[in-house]
Amino acid sequence: MKKTTKTVISSVLALSVMAGATGCSLFDKAASECQEVGDEFIQAALEREISDMIDLCEDEDDATAALSAYEAEDEAIDLILEKAEFEAGKAECKTKDGKGKIEYTITLPDYEAALDEEPEDEDEFGDLLADVEETVEINVTLEFKLNKKDKWQISNPDDFAEDFFGELDEIDFPFGSDYEDWVDYLDWWGDNGSGVYSDAYYIELDIIPTSDHQDYDNDIWEFYYEVYNEGGTNLIYTSPDKTDAGWYIEAYFYADYVWDQYELPSDTYRIVFYDLDGHEIAEDSCTVN
Repeated sequence: MKKTTKTVISSVLALSVMAGATGCSLFDKAASECQEVGDEFIQAALEREISDMIDLCEDEDDATAALSAYEAEDEAIDLILEKAEFEAGKAECKTKDGKGKIEYTITLPDYEAALDEEPEDEDEFGDLLADVEETVEINVTLEFKLNKKDKWQISNPDDFAEDFFGELDEIDFPFGSDYEDWVDYLDWWGDNGSGVYSDAYYIELDIIPTSDHQDYDNDIWEFYYEVYNEGGTNLIYTSPDKTDAGWYIEAYFYADYVWDQYELPSDTYRIVFYDLDGHEIAEDSCTVN
């Protein structure tokens, strides 16, 4: 009986020494938990579900500022991302440190090869992407922090936005909106001069055309616009199709378009102009206090 007791005690001591020598890594689920969050974040990025990405971040305000600019509809980018795949590297996360990182490799179809064929529109671009066998890779590193509720969160959305979305944003598609070259600058009407409104019941964003595109008879704009709130990420209004011409092209939004109230809730709003083919013309954000 004594011999058996000694054996059990010896086994427990050996396991204790092993756990201490490895920093309890045998029982640390940090790596798998980090990768679960990272995989969800990358998958949301490929689906351009920006609000889902923001929810996974440590600082939602910083994440909104970094990511919301990439939420606007872009069919060509979506065609590329539909065929994307990703792979996670080794997760370097430790509960003891409360931080970690994972490098991801995102594999995309070789969109430059497809663009070399000079597609006339998104449909032809999609057909060319389907036939492309070559791929390109974008490497991104996600950093993580463990919050007070023992939940892992992304801590560097700005780096991801620059390294991934920024890379895609630089693609020179030959089938953008024809109106892009007509835009001189954007102007928020009725603000304080810097895109800030106080106690506002409406906001208005105007496109000021270049001087050679202000002809009422010949420079006809056919467009629609969308309005986003919640930091510019949540679509709340889509205008009917509009036709306009002249010194300015306007997009406006009143509180009672959505809410049963006179004043707009305090928030950051974003207005995006599109042509009738869904190509983005221009966009900007403002703040309502």
